Amino acid sequence: MNAIVESPVVRAAPAFALGADAYRTLAFAKTEDDVLWTREWICIGAIDDVRREGDLLPFTAGDHAVHVQSTPGGRLVGRFNLAQHGGCRAVPLQCRQGAKTSCSFTSCGYSRDSMPLHAAERGAPTADMYQYLGLRPERLLGVRVARDGALIFVHLDPAGAAFVSTHDDAPQGARREHAWLELDVNWKHAGQRMAAGVRHGEATDTRAVFESRDAIGQATQTLTAAWRYPNLLDLRVQGSRCMVVLQPTALQRVLCRISTYGAHSLANWQALLQRRAALADLHFDAAQWFEATLAARIARIAGSHSQTP
Repeated sequence: MNAIVESPVVRAAPAFALGADAYRTLAFAKTEDDVLWTREWICIGAIDDVRREGDLLPFTAGDHAVHVQSTPGGRLVGRFNLAQHGGCRAVPLQCRQGAKTSCSFTSCGYSRDSMPLHAAERGAPTADMYQYLGLRPERLLGVRVARDGALIFVHLDPAGAAFVSTHDDAPQGARREHAWLELDVNWKHAGQRMAAGVRHGEATDTRAVFESRDAIGQATQTLTAAWRYPNLLDLRVQGSRCMVVLQPTALQRVLCRISTYGAHSLANWQALLQRRAALADLHFDAAQWFEATLAARIARIAGSHSQTP
């Protein structure tokens, strides 16, 4: 079955907090860098990405290139990458077009991330890790790291809020499968469409849950989508779970870092995600919740700036 079985009801004259420019302009992407990617706990992947000592997981949050590395004893260390703008004397014009560039020189805030890098024998760094670590990684600017079950989070602001765990709600144990899926849609629209459904229970400014009916594999089931602000989707059907980390790679392109747990195959989850990402821009509860949450953050930070002498 290739269509959603029961679509959420479209409410009349819904109240939205953001305009169309929030989904298509570089100026708003810069606003997101200021109020979202640098001020929130950002999910970057799963502990399975850095299981062995020395393994390294890159993630570009907004315009800021960071990584998390597994160190002796299983401790996770976060750092800004060696170069934040490719080591270029000036940021090249092609790096300022609202899209990440495939750069063969280094990993920076304007280039695309690589897959997780695995250490050599006994945790030794590989040649590919130099662009992240340099020769003295202990001198790099640190990034706060937190682990919640099987998930890894980072916070770029050393004075930001403390991490709040979801405890039993976070996935536990090893994942079944994983993949990266890139889609031609703004990352916020991707989240809203993947979470499309009727809001279930009370929402907060950090998490909301939505329910709908959809086909996965050969069966139609109740799909529960928990959106953990700002970039983590937790999709569940009976006996299976799919964690989706959203990362914009262009104004109209998003990278979905997918980890699956339970019965359903990765192929089943990918088919569902691709189908949902292609939905029309209907007025889903998820869109209203996310836009209101982001708009409130923008207003709060703008207010604090206006009060600064």
